[in-house]
Amino acid sequence: MINKDFKIILFNGGFAGDLITALYNPDVFQGFNDNTMVLDKEVLKLKWYKFMQTSYDEKIQYVKSIEVTGVCSSHDLKFSLLLKDNTILCYCSDYKLANFFYSRIKRDKPYNKLSFEEHMNWQRNSRQIFKRQVDLADLYKPYFLEGLQINDIRSTNILTKWLELNKYE
Repeated sequence: MINKDFKIILFNGGFAGDLITALYNPDVFQGFNDNTMVLDKEVLKLKWYKFMQTSYDEKIQYVKSIEVTGVCSSHDLKFSLLLKDNTILCYCSDYKLANFFYSRIKRDKPYNKLSFEEHMNWQRNSRQIFKRQVDLADLYKPYFLEGLQINDIRSTNILTKWLELNKYE
């Protein structure tokens, strides 16, 4: 099995999960493209639709191959359910901020689109399943990184820049 400290960051949408991924390991952060995070592609495979169609064993091999990073970003709910102890669910309890995040979700296929109500239901239902959670409503609060037990100055700099580029009122 995979290391118990390895983190799978699960979010229904990509950019907020990618932010949390970068905060946990700033080494995977490559920069910003406008207001969007750019991460090392190796930690993003569990977000790729085609890779989500691969077998459980292939996904385990993938995670083992990147275990040294300690973290990856994911949209793969099925795989995350199988590795619940490693999964950290990102959700947003603030309705207005959740709508801001929702407006940023990009879907490649029409059948992947959820209404905002469906998105909120996904969050609500997922919160009942995953014990480890990050509430993105706290992103703009000064204690956010402390709550994640992150004290790397690089993470502080990444978050500060992200907040500057993603102004929310």
